Amino acid sequence: MKAPQDILDGISADNCEAVYQAFYPACQAGGFDGALLVAQINEVFHAHRDPVLRSYCFLLLSAVVDSGTLSKEACQETADFLVQELRALTDFSLKDDQGRYIHYLSHMGYLAGSLRGRTDMGDLYEALLNAYLRSDVQVCGHEDVVLGEVLLDAPNLADFLGRLKGQAPQGASMARFHAEANKRALWLAMYGLNTRLKRQDPAVFAPLLGDLAAIVQD
Repeated sequence: MKAPQDILDGISADNCEAVYQAFYPACQAGGFDGALLVAQINEVFHAHRDPVLRSYCFLLLSAVVDSGTLSKEACQETADFLVQELRALTDFSLKDDQGRYIHYLSHMGYLAGSLRGRTDMGDLYEALLNAYLRSDVQVCGHEDVVLGEVLLDAPNLADFLGRLKGQAPQGASMARFHAEANKRALWLAMYGLNTRLKRQDPAVFAPLLGDLAAIVQD
């Protein structure tokens, strides 16, 4: 098996999925300097503007974090980088004009999930939710499930769920329609995941379930 740092050589927007599929198991095999590998991925991220390649860098970082080779300080630096990028995120596309996956939200969500238990997640939970709520398109690539699984562990989950309470869309704004649909998709995904994973008291979802019942009855 090639070393992960060698697998990254020649990565491009056209081959990044294949690179990731080879990179992840190579990372789990160990035998490399995690900090140097993170620096190599960051170099790729900052040297290119292609959204496909930049999005996949978050998955690559997730693979390094999952390998357990990073120090607590390095994990915190990665979390800080992710928070910064989430706060600046404005591209919520699923694919580019050539049909290649971009999927920033999902890939960022996987990285956030890898960082749980390895660093302080306070700012990261908030940045994840805020980025999701800014989306101007309706989610359709399981972003709700990926982010929902991470957000279930947020200590202030009740506050987050309060921000997901729906409102009747006003006017003809498709962005507003998508925003409300996204809110419902996220909390329903979290509710379904919690039913299976039992991480939170189910009562925290009661207000939202009551709203949904009222909508159905109307």
